[in-house]
Formats: sequence, C-alpha cells, structure tokens
Amino acid sequence: MSARQKMKSVYLLIIAHPDDESMFFLPTLYNLLQIDYCEVHILCLSNGNYAKLGKLREAELLAAARIISEAGRARGKGDTTRSGLQVKIIENDGLLDGPNKWTSESVSCFVQEYISSLSRLCDIKLAKSTKLNDDVVITTTDITIITFDQGGVSGHCNHVDTFKGVMDYFNALKVKGGKVPSCERKVKELWMLKSIYNPVAKYIPVVDILLILWIWIFRHVRLLCYSRRVPFESKDPNRISRMFGTEMIGIATETTHNLSFRVFHPRLIRRAMSAHQSQFVWYRK
Repeated sequence: MSARQKMKSVYLLIIAHPDDESMFFLPTLYNLLQIDYCEVHILCLSNGNYAKLGKLREAELLAAARIISEAGRARGKGDTTRSGLQVKIIENDGLLDGPNKWTSESVSCFVQEYISSLSRLCDIKLAKSTKLNDDVVITTTDITIITFDQGGVSGHCNHVDTFKGVMDYFNALKVKGGKVPSCERKVKELWMLKSIYNPVAKYIPVVDILLILWIWIFRHVRLLCYSRRVPFESKDPNRISRMFGTEMIGIATETTHNLSFRVFHPRLIRRAMSAHQSQFVWYRK
C-alpha cells in the first residue's frame, strides 16, 4: 500500500512583547499545538525592556511557552513528532518596548529574515526525514503568519506597528508574485486577531459568560444521561472547539475568511499569565 502524502503546516505568531502570547493568543496556540504534522513558532519583536526587566521577561516568555506547549500537546493525539512552541526573541534598538515608534521597514525586515531562516530550516528537516511512518510522507511545508490587526487589540502602539510591518511584508509578497524568493514562497496565509472596540463587549463579555454556563450545563447533563465522558473538542482549528477564545481574520492570496479558536481551561490561562510574574499586576488577575 502506498504512503499518504501529507503537507506539514508551520504557524508563525508574531508579537510585540513577552506576555502577548498568553494575554491575547493563548486559545489560538492551544488549538494549533493539537494539530498533527504541525510546528508553531513565536517571533517576539522586543524583550519588553521598558522597565529594565528585559532578561527577566525573556525568561518569563520561555516559561509560559513551556506551560502552553505541555497543555496543548497533552490534548493532541496521533502525531508522535509534535513539538512544542519554538520561541525567538528580538533585541534591537529600533524595536524598543514602550511608547516608541516602530517603522514598518524595521518590522518587515526582521519578519523577512526570520521567515527565510525558518523556511531553510524546514527544507533541511524535510530532506533529512520526509517519511514519518509507514503510512505518511511529508511532501512540503506551508507557513501561516499570525499577528494583531490594525487595532492592535489593546491599541498599544507597538501592537499596531507590528501589524503594519507584517502587513507590508505580506502585501509585498503578493505584489512580487512569481518573483518571490523560493525561501519565502511557503508563506500562504496571514491571520489577524480581531480587535473588539466596544468596551462593554471587551471587558464585560456577558454573551460569552452565558454561553460558557450553557455549555457547562449541557455537558454535565449529557454526562449524567450517558454515564460516560463526552468529548467536547474538535481537532479542526477552523471550528469552535471550546469557550474563552479568539476570533481571527484569515487572508490568503485572493480570499478572506474568519476563524474561531476557543479554550475552556481557566487554570491554563492563569498558569500561563502567572509565568509573567513581573506583568501579572492586579488588573490582569
């Protein structure tokens, strides 16, 4: 019997500061880590050195990444080669944390450099071992970029500048078309986290809370009726799998679509944020 051909997916989350991954993108990361034949990378454009705590915040980001990785991989099944979050932190005078202007050119330059190196690394891995088992052969790799939208979620200027730089890079790829360097042709899609501008919906999510209660009641009623554990998650990242989540906008070459990532795991959210002890102040608890 011939082996099935499988495309490996690589997801690159681009954030501005350590703690963005836990505060804004945890549901996305948690769900992606459960996908077979998938790698998830984080490119952090600064080490959060505004209060002279850069090295501490770097260590906190790595600790949070380990916590999220362990939780996500524990839920995944099937692919024994699944790896955890792989983190790269940039430390550059042009991308300083705080109320500083980041130019789109600086951001897009670092993004291009990282994606080029990531693409080459994927090619090396592909050349070394394309056959994962008797049934599956990895043939190629696609890269999806994930970042903020134009609102920056919280409106932080560094978040907005991150979006602008990533968007400039992605648009440049579309303009170049067939002239894109081979190491960047793997980039197929850009996902952006949707900002919520209504402060009531943002800070008092009544609808989400009601949905959480409804799901909790529904799940426990089914448990009582069938006397067994009812799976309540989807392995498909394009479907709603759990509550406490994020809404993403996906942009491919010609199309735009919406994606939802959910997680009903309050303890994981608190553990990941607690890893950023220097930032876990009263209004974030």
